[in-house]
Amino acid sequence: MRVRNTIFFLAGLLLLLMITSEIFRPKNNTIHAGVDARDYDAYGILAEPKDSIDVLIAGDSLSYSGISPLAMWGESGITSYLCAKTAQRMNETYFMLKRAFQNQSPRLVVLETNLLFWPPDTENQINESLFEWIGYYFPVFEYHNQWKRLNVDDFEQAEYEKRVNNKGFSVKKESIPYRGGDYMIETMAQKELAKVELFFLDRMVKLCQSKKAKLLLVSVPSPKNYRYENHNKLQELADNYDLDYLDMNLLLDQVGIDWDLDMMDGSEHLNVYGAEKVSAYLARYLVETYGIEDRRGEKSYQSWEECYQKYRLQLEET
Repeated sequence: MRVRNTIFFLAGLLLLLMITSEIFRPKNNTIHAGVDARDYDAYGILAEPKDSIDVLIAGDSLSYSGISPLAMWGESGITSYLCAKTAQRMNETYFMLKRAFQNQSPRLVVLETNLLFWPPDTENQINESLFEWIGYYFPVFEYHNQWKRLNVDDFEQAEYEKRVNNKGFSVKKESIPYRGGDYMIETMAQKELAKVELFFLDRMVKLCQSKKAKLLLVSVPSPKNYRYENHNKLQELADNYDLDYLDMNLLLDQVGIDWDLDMMDGSEHLNVYGAEKVSAYLARYLVETYGIEDRRGEKSYQSWEECYQKYRLQLEET
């Protein structure tokens, strides 16, 4: 009897969590609807038309300041979206991609690799990972404050409609030159990674395989964050998982990086001018390596050309 009562109680609790989670889940991808401001640009992926994105890009601030989907569109007609936010961790990235895969079937996922090298903080990482897992499957825990603003719309189906014109990219024109010299000094040493980050990389590889999407590791130029030790570890991971790895810190001349013009803050983040060069190089690489289609001229992608023209106007503004 006691066992049966326990089963009934747990089943009832699970049902209650499922019902309240569906009610509390934001019904639009806007801050007003309950989405956190830090997530806003990345959650714009939810409003993109179904199966319209060929390349998903994930990472932390190095990616959203260093890879411009609209620059890639202008270069090669690639449709991509940047699912990145400030200080994004691997656990957040994994569940962000799971959300994106609900409405998109990309051919390729690009992971900017800096978020793999966060300092070890195992207990905190485990706690955050558990919170992300619970929040993904039971949103009531993540959006528990939503009760303060509940209205009749919260009892309807979600309808994501707020599209982000720059496809998750942050246009930054500030320019502080990098003066530190060569930072990629060849060595055999490797930088170690936290086990939690490796766990979620493994989960990400399996997620992409299950969705029949290729996974590409990319390191954008960043003197503050990358050394040859990082490169060696990432190349080992790529070899172990049979992935491609593109390290642009070793391709500065080919990419065309000019440290006098292309760095936003002196050592860490590229500005939009550096991002334009990185994105053009990456777009050509994706076409040559994976045969990603050129969508320019297709009627259903007219809005991309409109966004691209608005993006070019942003770059021309002083």
